[in-house]
This record gives sequence, structure tokens and C-alpha cells, in this order.
Amino acid sequence: MALSLWVDGLVVRSQRGRAILEIDRFTSEPGIRLGIRGPSGAGKSTFLHVLAGLLPRVEGSVRWGEHALTGRGAAGGDAARTGFRRAHIGMVFQDFLLFEELGAAANASIAASYAPAGERAAIRDRAEELLARLGIEPGQARTVRSFSGGERQRVAIARALAHDPAIILADEPTASLDRAAADRLIADLADLARATGKTLIAVSHDAALHRRMDRVIDIADGRLQRDEPVHA
Repeated sequence: MALSLWVDGLVVRSQRGRAILEIDRFTSEPGIRLGIRGPSGAGKSTFLHVLAGLLPRVEGSVRWGEHALTGRGAAGGDAARTGFRRAHIGMVFQDFLLFEELGAAANASIAASYAPAGERAAIRDRAEELLARLGIEPGQARTVRSFSGGERQRVAIARALAHDPAIILADEPTASLDRAAADRLIADLADLARATGKTLIAVSHDAALHRRMDRVIDIADGRLQRDEPVHA
């Protein structure tokens, strides 16, 4: 299920009340590959966390399709946001956040542990299919402790997509990788998003990643500065 994004009057404040992110209005169509760039501390990751429903106590409205995470229409509190995130969002982090003692397939299918019984087999099957597509042998016995950075990040991508989310949110996904591994990861992530019709929103300093996006926005000093299509 593809979901459009609507942001209206968004303000995120620090504990002392200072506005650290202000976006008057922002919309994005479903199925787009969107890059977010800007200097460190500009508010990029904060924006991504808002879109994931991880920062609920903000001003303004954030809505995915008919699902309001904040503002008017939002209901159900933290439980509803967690449920929406579990059903519709896959997250890829810079630091992988894998279970070192588990293998690739067990890490990639971790969502099956929290899913209803009737969905678990499909999640495990999808995780193994994604691993194979990303060049990771799902049946191997070794744990991810011995994996390279590029292998770890591909396992993290499979984990993010195993429950078939409509939205992929990635926070500096190539920052821990060397150039060759980063380029492979970018191709994998961008191609998977396009092939499956998922929305991909990636925060990154990596110009190579932004060149594979459909659209790139710049955030600086907590504000949206520029919004442009990418011309391949």
C-alpha cells in the first residue's frame, strides 16, 4: 500500500523550548525516492525521526495517507504510532543494530517474532528472498559477527523490508562503509525501492546516494532550504 506524505506547520523544540526544526509545508507522493542532505546538526535526522513517529510531541501535523502521526486526527497515542511503524515502516540505520550472535536469516526475519502467528512464515520467506537478492546466503551457519560492513548493511536492508513496509527510512546508511561497499549498498537500496514501489527517504551526506534519488531536499539551520528533482 503506497502512502503519500503531508507535513504542515511542523515545529520540533528542544527541552529548553528552542525550535530545532521548522517546516511550514512539505508533501511527497507515494513511491518516491527522496534524499535529505545538509550539514551536521541541521535537523535532518530529527525530521526522519518525526516521519517515523519516534518524536510524537511536536507541533503541527504529519500524515502518511490517512494515518495522522501528529496533530489533528492523530489518535491512539504511542501504541497507535508503534503499530503504524511496525506495519508500514522499515528503518535502516548507520550502525546496523544487528544481533551479533545470530545469523543473517535470523536477523533479517526478526520482525516475525513480533508478528501475528499467521504472518510469521511469510516474513521469514521474504527475509530469505531478500538476502539472496542482496547477495547474502541465508542458510549459512556463521553469525553476523564475522560479516563485513557491507554485508551487515545488506542484512539490515533485508530486515527493514522483510515485513513488506510501504515506507523505507534510512539514516546515513552508507556512513560506515568504504566507497565500493557504499556504492553497492546504494544500488541495492535504490533498485529495491523502485522495483517494489516503496517510498524511500534517505538522510545522507553521500552525493552518490543523492544521485540515485528522484528528488533531493536540503535542510539547514532547522529549515527546508531547497527542494529539487534529480536529473539522471
